[in-house]
Order: sequence, then C-alpha cells, then structure tokens
Amino acid sequence: MFEEALPGDEADSEEGDESATDDAEDRGEGMPEGGSAGVLAAPAVDEEIRRVPTYEESVLYGAETPGGQYLRLAENYLYYSEIGTRGIGHIPLWPRGALYVGRFEIFPYLTSSLSWSSNAYESEDGDSAVIWEVGGGITGQHQILSGRGAVTFGLDYRESFYSNDYGDTSQWTGGVGLTYAFSPRLWASAGVKWEHLTDPVGIEYSDEVERDQVYPYIDVGLGDALGEGSKIQLEAGLDYSDAEFAESDYETGDFGEWDFHVKASYPFYKETTRLYVRYDYLWSDRESERINDLSGGNRFAGGIEGMLPLTQTGRLEGYVEAGYRQDTYDGSRYYEDGSDVLETDRKSNAGTWVGALGIRYYAGPRTTVDLRLERTLAPSSRGNYQIVDRGDIWITRSVMRDLMARLGAYAEHSDPSAGPSVGGYDVFRWGVGIGTRYIVTDFLDVFGDCEYSSRNTDRSEDDAGEFRVTIGVDVYFW
Repeated sequence: MFEEALPGDEADSEEGDESATDDAEDRGEGMPEGGSAGVLAAPAVDEEIRRVPTYEESVLYGAETPGGQYLRLAENYLYYSEIGTRGIGHIPLWPRGALYVGRFEIFPYLTSSLSWSSNAYESEDGDSAVIWEVGGGITGQHQILSGRGAVTFGLDYRESFYSNDYGDTSQWTGGVGLTYAFSPRLWASAGVKWEHLTDPVGIEYSDEVERDQVYPYIDVGLGDALGEGSKIQLEAGLDYSDAEFAESDYETGDFGEWDFHVKASYPFYKETTRLYVRYDYLWSDRESERINDLSGGNRFAGGIEGMLPLTQTGRLEGYVEAGYRQDTYDGSRYYEDGSDVLETDRKSNAGTWVGALGIRYYAGPRTTVDLRLERTLAPSSRGNYQIVDRGDIWITRSVMRDLMARLGAYAEHSDPSAGPSVGGYDVFRWGVGIGTRYIVTDFLDVFGDCEYSSRNTDRSEDDAGEFRVTIGVDVYFW
C-alpha cells in the first residue's frame, strides 16, 4: 500500500514543509472515498457522472503517478507472499512512465544481476557461490467501461545460474485480477496469484525448496451501507491459499487454507482516516498424515487505517490493528513412519493475541521511514501451527535527484506448536541490508545491494548465516 520515495520532483525541493502539497500528490491522496489497505476503493458519490475518467484519473484508482501505479500492481502480483524473503535493503524498480498499447497501460522491464553469496542456500555448511540472475517482467492494467472496471495483471520471471554444484533454478510470480464498480456504492473484485519459488522457506529452517503456491480470491464492498450519507462501508471476501512442495521430504508443508472475512469501517477523522472491525473464519486441509487439519479458526480484530492523525502535517499514514485468534484443530492420531508408530501434534487448541502495524512517515521531501510489525498464527511443517512475530524497518533517502539509498533490517521469531521430537524448535532470524539505485537514463537503472542474514535455532546444526553482495541493471520500455 506504500509508494516509494521518488527521486525526481521531491528532490528538487529543499524544505519539507513547503512541499506538503507535492508530497500529498506523490502519496496518492485524492483516492476515492472508502479506500482500505490492500482493497480497491469504492468511488465517491459525487464522482459518479462528473467527468469522463482518463488514464491519469480513473473512477477506481483516482490520480496516480506512473511509479505509484506500478508499485500498486507489483505489490499485488510480483512480490512474494511469504514472510521473510530476501532483498532486505533492495530498492524496487521504479518506472518513470507507462507504455500504452491501445487501452492497455503496461510496464515491461528486463533485469540482470550478479551476486556473491557466502552461503547460497542458508545451510549449516553451505558453500559460497557466484550467482548470475536474468529475467524480466510486466505489469499493467486495462480500464473498461469508462474507468468503472479494470483488468490488472503482472508477471515476473527470474533464472539463476550458480558457479558451484547447485543446480540452476527458476522462480516466477504472477497473477491477474478483475475489478468493477457496479455503482458509486457497490464494487467487486476477483483474481488469482501464482508463485513458483526455490529460495529457502521463511519462518522455517531449510535449504533449497521447490514449491508452487496459489492464492485465488473474491471480494465485494458496499459503501454507505446503512443508507446514503451513512459513510459506513462493508466488505466481505473469500481467500484461498494452497502450497505444494516438489519433494516428498517436505510434504508436511503441503496445505490448503480458506479464509472468509467480513469488515466494517467508518471515517471518524475527516475522510482520510477510518476505524474498522474485521472478523475472519478459517479452515484448512493438511495433505500430510503427520499434520492435523484446522477444523475452525476465529479471528477478531479492529484498527485504524489511512492518514493517522498523530501529526499536524498529514505525513504519517498506514494502519494499526490488534485482535485475538482462536484455532481448533483435529485431535491427535497415530501414523506409521517406517517401522515406527508416531503421534501427531497433541495441541488441538491455539489462542493468542494477533496484530499488525504498517506505517510510513514522510520525514521530508527526500526521506521516508517505513515500519512493519506483525504477530500471527501461521501454518507450520513442524506442527499444527506456529506463532510468528516479525518486525521490518526501511529508511529510504533520495540522496540526489538521480540517486536513492535504503537501509533495511528485520527480526523474526517463530514458535511451532509441536515439540522437539518432530523438529519443533524455535527459530530466530534477523538481517540487515543496504541498497542503492542510480538513474542512468529514463530507460536504465543500475543498483547495488549488500546484506547479512542469520538463522538461529535450538539445534546448532540448523544455524546458518549468509552475506550477499549484488550489483545489477534494470531496463524499462515505454
């Protein structure tokens, strides 16, 4: 939901307070009323037939810069869904324009990088490797019916070649979605995202793991749900998550999980800040006989989203959420492992507080600070579930008009429900990284990243650390 600091118009101003208007435009203010984190906004009532939308300002998305539009699409389709992926200090691609093909706005690009890793797959005695990665991708959208509907899509493909005995690997992520506003008050969206990954799994200890993951969804929203002028927005949706591991050794990670949710929100401060409550009901099917199914999960949460009214200048935005989750799993049972007869996880009930925080602070026309915190119950290959606590922070700075720099760090702790007899050890992971991106021309960027990450468990043989240095180039087309 956050845009990156743009090394262009913002860098021309030297005084933060004098650029408040420009900052608001770069943040994407002016979005239609009723927007929420990760969900399309319902169009405002007074926008219904006022003007014919253009590419620059649609009924669904409002006014967007090319960079902001690309990042919205990239967040939906190109970024990994897992917790704990690489690129701690990496600055994402930043297209400065769009390529128009008929009514399609697209952002095609090519990328190539060269890395040196001290431990390419985060194993205890892993080898160093030089890694050459090549790939490319595209995101885009096609507005339909005078801007009331949109088809959105994205695809990113990477091929990696290793200098040591590791086999070459490929990873890709992509998806497609359809959104339509039936009226100024009623909208719906549906889509699906696919991922094929080989990197080590976040919140677990493992080396190279090939897997496929799919995330279909459908959402509907109703503005002014209690009558015109009530300003109460209702949303409901059904999400599905499915993971399939290529190797039988990781079959305990195979699962399918459903999440039905409803949400109500109200703008309690101006039109830019909303209070909301949300309820989720979850159930899952674990494909390994060693893991019990989730027969029913209940999650209650509430929070605030939008421009957070903690500053007088509107430089703080994001969301803060807290709640409680109670899960019930099928009872334990016995299964055979070779000649051994073992019992599945006995913990059939899990209850814990959960929460999330994602805020961006505009420290000035050149600097932004992003903070993400999360506590959640997640599927685990080492038991019925695991409690995950994670925090991320990024500081992004436009050093000069054509040069950006970022400092990032994260820390993560996962506590599986099963005991040590089945590998249920706590895992603590942390990392720090720094990255730069330099605009050579409107069509070409060069970047460099340097990061260190570490994994610590209750078993020393599963501990690992990695130092990685990367240089690369991105080429844009429009």
